[in-house]
Amino acid sequence: SDQATTICYTPMPKAKHKICFGNVAFQTISWKKTYKPKPVYSLKEDTRGMLNTWLFYGILLPISYLPIQLLYGLADFVYFVLYRMIGYRKKVVVTNLHNSFPEKTDKEIQLITKNFYHHLADIFVEAILNLRLSQKKLFERYRCTNADVLLPYYEAGKSIILMSAHYNNWEYMITTLEHQLK
Repeated sequence: SDQATTICYTPMPKAKHKICFGNVAFQTISWKKTYKPKPVYSLKEDTRGMLNTWLFYGILLPISYLPIQLLYGLADFVYFVLYRMIGYRKKVVVTNLHNSFPEKTDKEIQLITKNFYHHLADIFVEAILNLRLSQKKLFERYRCTNADVLLPYYEAGKSIILMSAHYNNWEYMITTLEHQLK
């Protein structure tokens, strides 16, 4: 069955607004068959797996234990590299902003572009921070105010599809929602 509701959450501590998505539909689905591919050994896949493991345990996990202030300093460095040094997709961002906001001046578009890159760098660092945050700290950053509408589906073991805007660090929803249903 379908149920429409409104999901609200408070994003990052740096954010100024509470975000609400009105009339979000939750649809339960059930899977009749489970696809299980046959395992095939591949040296390329094995090497990729080793590199991912090294990247995670050797670099990202230790970085996640740095103090939060230092991590946000790292975000400022990432902003500088992405925006100032390599201009990562800057033409695409500016073109999209001009197309979306034709009434804005070039100066306003430039300010929005800078803010976007600062925001992108913060999200990158917060994804690393997400690796080690305690449940309490995660709940300070993200709380679904009406997770109880999902509880009957969760308790019945049904699958739930959630739709969320790609705004702020929506990965916190993935990390915290299950704990909010218990």
